Amino acid sequence: MKQKWNRMCRQAGLLQIDENTKRNRMYAYQLRSFFRTNFARLEDARARDVTETLLGHYIGQDKSYFNIPESEIAELYVKGEKYVTIFNRPIENRAIIEQQQKEINELKTEMAKINEFREEVDRMWKFKDSKEYKQYLIDKFSEKK
Repeated sequence: MKQKWNRMCRQAGLLQIDENTKRNRMYAYQLRSFFRTNFARLEDARARDVTETLLGHYIGQDKSYFNIPESEIAELYVKGEKYVTIFNRPIENRAIIEQQQKEINELKTEMAKINEFREEVDRMWKFKDSKEYKQYLIDKFSEKK
């Protein structure tokens, strides 16, 4: 377990070796502690029970007193996810993502207009010296008047 933990910390760029003990300063139990402390910030009367269940603490006799359905546990976890996510805050970033998606859609619309204009210029360029082109310009400008 310790070797797997150290490998995961190394891969994540989080391996911190203590100079005196030559051991990783980060321990797996710190994740459990972080989860327990921060999930409790969820303002719901069932949060403590759900936290204990997700940590595997409700077993044996305690389990017979715990009657929250799995669907509600999942719902509470989704609500509390923002408190226990370490590197990525998907719920907090949702507004930013939606704004960026709106901007992307606007840019796509503008690009489509630019491409239409480019295609028209290409069509015009092909017959710039012809009578058809001159007639096209006459027709084009007389429509606007």
